[in-house]
Amino acid sequence: MFAKPTTGGNFFKPADHMNDLGILIEPKKVLKDQAHVYEGIHSTRDVGIADIAVFRNSADVETATPSLIIENAQITNQVLVADIERNDWVGKVALVVIRKAGRAYVYREPEHPGVEEAAQKYYEAREAEAAANLDDFPMD
Repeated sequence: MFAKPTTGGNFFKPADHMNDLGILIEPKKVLKDQAHVYEGIHSTRDVGIADIAVFRNSADVETATPSLIIENAQITNQVLVADIERNDWVGKVALVVIRKAGRAYVYREPEHPGVEEAAQKYYEAREAEAAANLDDFPMD
C-alpha cells in the first residue's frame, strides 16, 4: 500500500526537492558539531536526522501515497537544520516545501490544494498500521 523506503541514512538534497508538492518531515534529532571535510577543509557542522515522506506530484496527493520515503535522512544544509531547531520540530511532524530564498534553501508552507489532507491521511494510516503491528508482539 505504501511506497517503500529508500536505504536509510541517505542525504537529503534540497535541490532535488524544489518542485515537490509537499514534504512530511519528522525530525528525530540534531547531531551537534559533526566532523565534516569539504574541499580539504576540516570543520564541524550540525546534522539533522529525520524520516521524510515526499509527495512529488498530483498523483501522490490524490492517492495519499508519497512517491519517496527516506528513513533516517541526513539533513546537512545548515539553514534547514537551524530551522528544525528554531521551530522546535524534533519529535514532531511538519509538512513543508523547499524553496530558495536568495542562495539559501528554506522551508515554506505547501500551497498545493489537497496536500495537507493527503499527508494527514498517509500519516494516520501509517501510524495505525504501526500500532496494529505492535499488537502482534507479546509484551511479556
